[in-house]
Amino acid sequence: MRSGPFERRDDEPRDRDWACRLFAGIAAERSEVVVLVYFDPEWRYLGARHCASDAPGRITLPVREIMRDALSLDVRLVMMAHNHPSGDHRPSEDDLAVTSRLSRTLDAIEVRLVDHLILGRDGCTSLRDEGYL
Repeated sequence: MRSGPFERRDDEPRDRDWACRLFAGIAAERSEVVVLVYFDPEWRYLGARHCASDAPGRITLPVREIMRDALSLDVRLVMMAHNHPSGDHRPSEDDLAVTSRLSRTLDAIEVRLVDHLILGRDGCTSLRDEGYL
């Protein structure tokens, strides 16, 4: 439980600007790209997975491979981000559904999806900040 505005849980990123900067490189991509970054409980980098679009405006997440990554790397925290080539960083219904599905799947192996960021030309939306995680 938080007792002040600057306190955070150990499994939350230090700030949203840091998280958005981590993924800034995909914001200008011309097709949708998803990046998952894997961390241990102390926020040490363990690895990453990049997934390219399989159709315009759509990405199929390789959930089995993500689970394999998490188990083989002993991941505890995952940050996910993807871009919207349209430039609009607001989440779509599909974005929310994928986030919920992946979060539930990771929870089953005691891995926390810390955030899902959506990047556009003019900004970054955190689904954690928006209350979806």
